[in-house]
Amino acid sequence: MPLAIDTELRQLIDRSFPADRARRIAIFTERLFAREEFPAQTDARSRLQVAISAFDFFAIRIEPIVVRVVPGPPDDAITIVETATADCPFIVDSLREYFHSLGGRVRTMLHPVFMVARAADGTITSMEQAHAAERGESLVHAELEMAASAEAIRRIEREVRGVLTEVHQATDDFRAMTSRALQICEETAPRRDLAEVREFIRWLVNGGYVFLGYRRYLIDARGDGGGTFKVDLGSEFGIMRAHDESRFRSTGRLDELTPERRELFFDGPPLVIGKARAESIVHRRRPMDSVSIRRGDRAGKTAAFDHFVGLFTSKAYAEEAEHIPTLRAKLGEVLQAEGVASGSHDYKELVAAFNSFPKDELFRASVPELREQLRLILDVRSEAAVRLMFVPDTHRGDVIALVVMPREAFSAAVRVHIQDALAAGLGGKVVYYYLALGEGYTARLHFCFAAPPPNAAAIRELEAVVIRLARSWEDRLRERLIERVGLARGRALAGRWVGAFSADYQAATDAARAALDVLAVEALIAQGRDFSVEAHPRAADASGKSEIRMIGLGEPPMLSALMPTLQNFSIQVLTEDAHDLRLGGGKATRAFVQIFSVQGPAGQPFSELPGAVLMAEALTAVHGGIAADDALNALTLTAGLEWREVALLRAYLAAAFQMRLAPSRLSLQRALLLYPDLARLMFEYFDARLGADRNTSAEKPAEIRAAYLERLATIENIGDDRVARTLLAMVEATVRTNFFCAMPEPDPYIALKFESSRISGL
Repeated sequence: MPLAIDTELRQLIDRSFPADRARRIAIFTERLFAREEFPAQTDARSRLQVAISAFDFFAIRIEPIVVRVVPGPPDDAITIVETATADCPFIVDSLREYFHSLGGRVRTMLHPVFMVARAADGTITSMEQAHAAERGESLVHAELEMAASAEAIRRIEREVRGVLTEVHQATDDFRAMTSRALQICEETAPRRDLAEVREFIRWLVNGGYVFLGYRRYLIDARGDGGGTFKVDLGSEFGIMRAHDESRFRSTGRLDELTPERRELFFDGPPLVIGKARAESIVHRRRPMDSVSIRRGDRAGKTAAFDHFVGLFTSKAYAEEAEHIPTLRAKLGEVLQAEGVASGSHDYKELVAAFNSFPKDELFRASVPELREQLRLILDVRSEAAVRLMFVPDTHRGDVIALVVMPREAFSAAVRVHIQDALAAGLGGKVVYYYLALGEGYTARLHFCFAAPPPNAAAIRELEAVVIRLARSWEDRLRERLIERVGLARGRALAGRWVGAFSADYQAATDAARAALDVLAVEALIAQGRDFSVEAHPRAADASGKSEIRMIGLGEPPMLSALMPTLQNFSIQVLTEDAHDLRLGGGKATRAFVQIFSVQGPAGQPFSELPGAVLMAEALTAVHGGIAADDALNALTLTAGLEWREVALLRAYLAAAFQMRLAPSRLSLQRALLLYPDLARLMFEYFDARLGADRNTSAEKPAEIRAAYLERLATIENIGDDRVARTLLAMVEATVRTNFFCAMPEPDPYIALKFESSRISGL
């Protein structure tokens, strides 16, 4: 029973409409929202608006299929698609598949079925399930998360109507197509050699196949190889009713066929199963499965073809191949050709491998082709082996690719990379793919490409590409380590780090980067340190995001402790990702990697700031306790000052505060943080006056001082101006410092000696 609509919505309907209309709208609304696929948080008034709009659309239907596509509300980037038609199978799943092909997420899809009786003008006369004339009608209301232009809306409306037209063609003629299939069994009954073909056709009818279309083609061949094939008019059912050359050829000349296609026409097996080039838009979006039965005249010459298109069902794919007509015959031929004894180990292995093949390939392939592929699979015993085999199908213009690889190296991403590489190398389009993960240590990928056969050079190149792509992540890490540190040490490190990486780390980190992390951790262990930082100033993408990577031993620092430090450096953290690394398992060495995606202040690209390359050393100094952790650290990034140069400026500010030359520490910091170029000039002036660089010209201090004063002229706040001038005076009053000596340990203090009389206000 459908769920009753909520009280608030029912009251709103009763208040808004006359009694007769309110009753019908309430029935319609209750069934519309019965499955509650509409967002539950939507208020009653909004739900009623949707219901009224859908009701007005559904209220009159004269045409068999009615489609409406409109943009959503102005403040919501959605497109609304509504359809009304007689109910039949495959409406909802066919539309879902179509919406998925558009690329927009389906936010809402309501698809009730109403029992309706209509007058001649298409208006509803009854929908209360109380009239014998009522028939099931399907309404679909879908909201797609995509903004569509006027042209796109017209295209979607046209394509949705096309989908529903083929849905009705296929379902209306389903009985006619299955009857025709059984009639073919009766027509071929005198021929004993077609017994297995008849069994296969009955298997299709009994749930192995979704019949979508049928045609009978007549062959008129001449002795010189010419002639034609054409549709036997009146034989068409389902989606092949229309004579649309863009989907299915209605006529053709035999001399236009390739030699391979001619062979299939005239000398091939009586039953031909394969993939049609046309894609199904009914039920599932995929290339349709084509079934053709070659018919001969009294002289045995090919005279006609019965041609079905459709889709093998989930039952067909789930059933073991040895129980499916035609496939069981192929299996018997394979076993006989291989000469294996029934019940033996080799017999069981062959049967298991045969059953694990994709049905599409078993239907398509000849027995010799199947034997060749099975032999490859059974011969690959090594866990680390990667094999690639191509089987050209010249009759259909396809190339079959079989990839056998270590199971541990397989992932969805690896499959996509291999598929893309093969498609590019073959210059073709994938027709289907299939993954087999059976017992043992290997994974198997079967691909079918619509492509010409590759030459020997292309095969060798593709083999190398697939072998590279099919290596496991740890294999690639071993290679990167060997490249970095040599064969012996690389192998030793790879062995030491086996099992140290989580699946999340492997998914997020390529092997080249992981090798650098390994070497960074090993360096920490060798040097007796526990923490290092890598700041990569180069923007990772066009958005200006860059990466800071913290690598250490032991427990990773808490994010709540790290964030204030990063904020003091004026770093904007966008995302954070943390990984534990465990060497040797259990309580063995524990390490961590923390990765921050960052920008500079106010969203500035990190890579464009003056001190991006200095961040790693500065963060390490703060973590090690030899640099203070305060807001002045922002000068590393904004002024391009090393952490110890910032410490010098911090010493001047501390001295100024002790001398009571400013009202607060914050006012002193403010002047430098607001004007980082002044901070840079202040240090350069200090360095030019007191530094040990003998190459500095005598005029250099005066030039820097003049630049400093010129910059002061742009400061509008008088307090900031006063602080900046005071700091300049303090630098000029400095007569001695230990800044240029080796840094004192363990306390890296900075000493400054002033000529106090030169400091105004002291």
